[in-house]
Amino acid sequence: MKFRIPTLQSGGLIVNYACSSKCGHCHYNSSPQRNKDYITVYTAQKIFSFLKRNGCSSIHIGGGEPFLQIEKLKDVLATAKEYNINIEYIETNSSWFKSEQQATEVLRNLQDLGVNMLLLSISPLHNEYIPFQKVEGLIKACQKQQVSIFPWIRDFAPDIVQMDKTKPHSLDEYQELFGIDYKENIIRRYGLSIGGRAIETFRDSYIDKEYTEVLKEQPTCSSYFTNTSHFHIDLYEKYIPCHCVGFQFDIDDLEDGIDDTKYPLANSIYKDGINGAFGYAKNIGFTTKNSYISACEMCEDIRHFLWKTKHTNEIGPNGFYKEIKTRGK
Repeated sequence: MKFRIPTLQSGGLIVNYACSSKCGHCHYNSSPQRNKDYITVYTAQKIFSFLKRNGCSSIHIGGGEPFLQIEKLKDVLATAKEYNINIEYIETNSSWFKSEQQATEVLRNLQDLGVNMLLLSISPLHNEYIPFQKVEGLIKACQKQQVSIFPWIRDFAPDIVQMDKTKPHSLDEYQELFGIDYKENIIRRYGLSIGGRAIETFRDSYIDKEYTEVLKEQPTCSSYFTNTSHFHIDLYEKYIPCHCVGFQFDIDDLEDGIDDTKYPLANSIYKDGINGAFGYAKNIGFTTKNSYISACEMCEDIRHFLWKTKHTNEIGPNGFYKEIKTRGK
């Protein structure tokens, strides 16, 4: 049995997993503790060639924090230009901003390499680590250099500017200022799906359900695997399905199909959802917690078990699972 990934539509290139922040909503579990690997020119060439063969000639760049190694980022952009891959925007948390002059010079280099837009992370979750004056400074530099800005999410800016812009602020400080339900409202305002580090950060906003009730859920896992409207490919040449961070498919396998010999867990989920995952893992020793907030949390618990016991190579990278705390076992 195998399933196929359709023609690629819109996606991103993850150039690193290390980050200057450890944001509470991060699906990728990025942090300063992740390894400092960065995509090589050789790998970028292979990925860009793969993208072109599969109908995608325009992507964004994310991390981690891509600007942690600016010279290597510039090498990737030069390679994209060589392969006629359009870079829609680069995601950044603005932590690298030091001065308007320094930022303007970096932006000028990006423009020379064909980049004309930055996605700037704006939220209380980022403000826990990044003083807002850095974000404002980078905005001014972008305006001066005529680099377009994609503020994600602009709606939070009026809240953040009520804080001291020169230092970070915890979510507890935001709740103290705006009310006890502020943290819960972030989920709706941000449009968050709860995976990765967000499971722990927002656990209190959800009701735990008995695992038997979770197994009755019918999440649209198969559509997540085959949705190519927002896929990612990382620096290890792994395809990451939309909404399913922690799975990894070799890009060399996508064109022939995701077969159940190499990807037994993914095929079990594709066929039978969370019940398929549970059935597969139970046969090799997995035991559930008593309760979960969702099928996605149960799936992550299963994948964490399979990663620790080294039963399948379709889950990763290692750093993602090293960041997961033991949850109620």
